[in-house]
Amino acid sequence: MKKILITLLVLFLSFNKSDLYAQSGFRFYLGYNAFFTSKKGLEDLNYIFKRYNENRPSLTKKLESVGNLSGAAFKMSLGTRGFIADLTYARGGQKQYAEGPNSNGDIQRKQVKTRYTNLEAAFGYAPQGINSPVVVGLSCDMISLNVYTRSGAPDNINKVQWAKPGNPASLGLGPFIRLTSPGKKGLSAEFYFRRDVAPQAGRRGLLNLNVSMNPQSWHTDTDDLGWIGHQAGIRIMFTFTTTK
Repeated sequence: MKKILITLLVLFLSFNKSDLYAQSGFRFYLGYNAFFTSKKGLEDLNYIFKRYNENRPSLTKKLESVGNLSGAAFKMSLGTRGFIADLTYARGGQKQYAEGPNSNGDIQRKQVKTRYTNLEAAFGYAPQGINSPVVVGLSCDMISLNVYTRSGAPDNINKVQWAKPGNPASLGLGPFIRLTSPGKKGLSAEFYFRRDVAPQAGRRGLLNLNVSMNPQSWHTDTDDLGWIGHQAGIRIMFTFTTTK
């Protein structure tokens, strides 16, 4: 993921050498990415957590469901009159734990960390170039949903290394519309929808997670576990431009 981001960033910045953008510039955005996923998006991930709780009736603290993976977003845009190109990076996550006695009566803790990462490239129509108050376009993105786990005594668990048994991925396409306040600095609201076009990648990732967290029951669970990353969302961001 880091190598892809660096490569795209270098290619994106190289466009500034072209005379095509002589009267154009960059615009930067920093803010919050809030989204709503389809029912299939987090339902099966939470099913795995539910099965973990069911397989361990002695738990005094059960794993909670993942509900919201919204978080920070950064966007860089390059545009000229009539055209704009974006590169966006967004991430979010949740962390929870379960706790209870093991067969020897010692208290053990299971920590689970879910991290959402979105790398997106988009192209749009911008009548006034980089400072256009309205931009409409199409985006293509790659989302990874990395799930990390570790187990240990509560007072020693921070010394235990995280394992990553599940990393479902998603490739999506969808339209967006962005509204930006006039001027070099201001606020921007971007509304978007994306459809998952590679659901098999999410299915493989959750199967591995279920095998790791529920070794005694995964073989009796449905093989249809998956993460389908259909999303609708909004990004509220502070923005500024480098144009004069």
